Amino acid sequence: MQTLFDMLRYRRIRDRPEGKIPSLDVDRRVAESVLAAVRAEGKTQVPFEDAARILEAYGIRVAPHAVCQRLPETLEAAEDIGYPVVLKAHAPDLIHKSDIGGVISRISNSAELEEAFFALAQVWVKAGRTPPLPAVLVQKRIEGGIETIIGSSEAPGIGRLVMFGLGGVFTEVLKDVAFRLAPLTDVEAAAMVRAIKGFPLLSGFRGSLPADLPALESSLLRISRLLSDFPAITELDLNPLFALPVGHGVIVADARITLGA
Repeated sequence: MQTLFDMLRYRRIRDRPEGKIPSLDVDRRVAESVLAAVRAEGKTQVPFEDAARILEAYGIRVAPHAVCQRLPETLEAAEDIGYPVVLKAHAPDLIHKSDIGGVISRISNSAELEEAFFALAQVWVKAGRTPPLPAVLVQKRIEGGIETIIGSSEAPGIGRLVMFGLGGVFTEVLKDVAFRLAPLTDVEAAAMVRAIKGFPLLSGFRGSLPADLPALESSLLRISRLLSDFPAITELDLNPLFALPVGHGVIVADARITLGA
């Protein structure tokens, strides 16, 4: 059976459109060090702040952020980052923050931030969690841009798949996504971006500013390289990844990286 799977994988690779796997400027040693530290702690879920370091080592920008435990340092971090900000409940085992109402956005000043800080503490208790809330993540709110998603998963017998699509309702309801087998070529990355039904929203729809398509393609190639460099990464999810107007790149607002047991 494994021989049949290997033959199928070989044929899929052979039948790919022409293109090349580009050389990318990445810092593999940083990612390796971060993942080793996560492993040493016996974790399979990479904390957001560590996932951010890995992504930035691979040339993918992450929204400015800080993990804080008390209100004074949260207020100070928000001043350093610059309003508007988003405040999120933060705990090692909290994967989907929005499921418990653990995300408060559109915070414009210190008074609103203080209110949000205590609101999250109440949300934590209402969710049946043991108080107090371990920490909060204060993060720069990304204004403008189009929400997209990049993900990856294992396809048994075939290999690692990379996914791209529009974020938010387009992913959850319409499931408007494209898949390709890793490692990606430059031709495949470009094709993935253009394969989704919602591509007109990225290319400039009814006078809206087109998104930075080269930056999206680069992000797909960089994630493909990350997955190739570290097979221990079994799942990856960048959602949302904001595609900003042409020339302004992309920026990650949330990321999830899972390691194999």
